[in-house]
Amino acid sequence: MGWVFAAALFVFILYAAVQLYRYRGNAEWPTVEGIIEGTPEIHGHSADGSSYYAVLFYSYSVNGERYSGTWTSPYKPKKQQLLDVINSKLAAGSKVAIRYNPKRLMLSMADIDASVFNEDDIITLGL
Repeated sequence: MGWVFAAALFVFILYAAVQLYRYRGNAEWPTVEGIIEGTPEIHGHSADGSSYYAVLFYSYSVNGERYSGTWTSPYKPKKQQLLDVINSKLAAGSKVAIRYNPKRLMLSMADIDASVFNEDDIITLGL
């Protein structure tokens, strides 16, 4: 059983290393305007459905070529909370800043401030 854990740990570390290598220096990547496309995918994170996250799809153009990517939202305890934020701030057709790798134009990341998903927490605290 210990070898299964060791193998899983190795795969996780390898995945993390690849992601760090891919996205290194992304703060200096050029930025273009992108568009949120279509309907987000909503996923339950745990078996009992106690938290949810959304996968948003976006597109952007560089040098006349169109590219696309995805952005994963923070977790929320209620599906409706997640949908409310997406519908008000990140609905289809919304413009978002996209950072792209100038050496690999198809490699990108949406520059979305995840704190927009925490606004209901501020209201709950009465601030």
